[in-house]
Formats: sequence, structure tokens, C-alpha cells
Amino acid sequence: MIIMNFMAGAAIRKVIVKGRTFSLIAPEANFVPLTVNLDKLNEMKGQISEMDLAADIYMDVERLAKFASEKEIAEDIEKDFKKTGWRLVTKK
Repeated sequence: MIIMNFMAGAAIRKVIVKGRTFSLIAPEANFVPLTVNLDKLNEMKGQISEMDLAADIYMDVERLAKFASEKEIAEDIEKDFKKTGWRLVTKK
């Protein structure tokens, strides 16, 4: 399991990657985690588009599904956040 915390100004986001599943926790969603299982991506596409995953960050979920390990998935998510000005605060 990889846990990453990002900040941009006073805003904070938490991403948890466990296997081929990741969760995004943000205050806009009342801290209710949006959990995406990359193995069941076709079933979840409607849910992902409804929740507007890429509202303030760019995250190509289909690209993430091509990665095999949680380390690769976490590194790509980290790059996506950094591209849009988010700063990685902690990673464990």
C-alpha cells in the first residue's frame, strides 16, 4: 500500500494505492473516498465520469490501467499531480 498526500496552497488531497485499486480523498467530496478498481474499469466508467475525477487534476485512468504494479501506478499519479501544480508532502 502506498499513501501519498499532496498540497496546493491550503488544499490537500490524499491518494491511496493498494494493488490495482486507488482511492482519492478530497474535501470537495466530503472526504468520502472515490475508489477506482483498475481491473473493473469498464464497469466503473459511468461512476468515474459522474464524479468528475479530473476536475482539478489531470488523471488518465485508462492509462493507469495499463500499469501492472502499484509502484508504477503511484508514480504516474504523482507525475499527474505535479504537472498541475500539486506538491507531494508525504509518501509512504
